[in-house]
Order: sequence, then structure tokens, then C-alpha cells
Amino acid sequence: MFTAALRKIGKRGRHYTSQKRDVRRDQRLASTEDGNVVDCYHSFTSPSGQAIAREEMARVEAAFDKLTEEQREVVTLAHLVGLSRAEIAAQTGRSEGAVRVLLHRALAKLSGLLGE
Repeated sequence: MFTAALRKIGKRGRHYTSQKRDVRRDQRLASTEDGNVVDCYHSFTSPSGQAIAREEMARVEAAFDKLTEEQREVVTLAHLVGLSRAEIAAQTGRSEGAVRVLLHRALAKLSGLLGE
């Protein structure tokens, strides 16, 4: 176990001290019209990284669309707006326990959809 830990520390050190590609040589992709969240990463990602991020964002959005309206609302309020479970309960007219269960089920369904 000690040897495995030493190897992991060594790999981490090599990762942080290795020479990286010159970011100034990367070329930006054309900006999209829909103003996607991914667009803010143009300054520090490569074109291939941007393409991967766009594909991943499309995958997450497609999975998010498969949730019910109530599930989408609770996930949005909890993880994008940052409201507490009590605040979500007050806003949606549910009990705090119901919000917790709904959020748990929504995240489990989203995780299952993204795992496919």
C-alpha cells in the first residue's frame, strides 16, 4: 500500500511539473448563437475540449428534458438557483420532506439516464 501511495504521489508531481501545450496557439471555434454555458470556456480550452464540452452539455440537457416538470423545477431550484430544501418547499407549496424525496428521485433518474 505504501508503494501504491508513493507511485500516486509521483504521478501527481509529474502531472503538475510537466510541460503543457501553449494555450496561445489554440484557435477558438466560432461562437454559437444560443449563448450556451460552454461558450465562456473559449479562453482556456482547446477546440477539441470545447467540442467535448458541447457534446456533454447536449447529453445532460437531453437527459434533463426526460425528467418530469416537478423534478426539473426542484433540481433547478436546488442546484442552479441554490435554494435550501426549506426555501424550495415554501416556493413550491410542498413539505420539506416531499422536496427531499422528489429531489433524490430526480437526481437518481438523471444519474441513470446519464449512465446509459
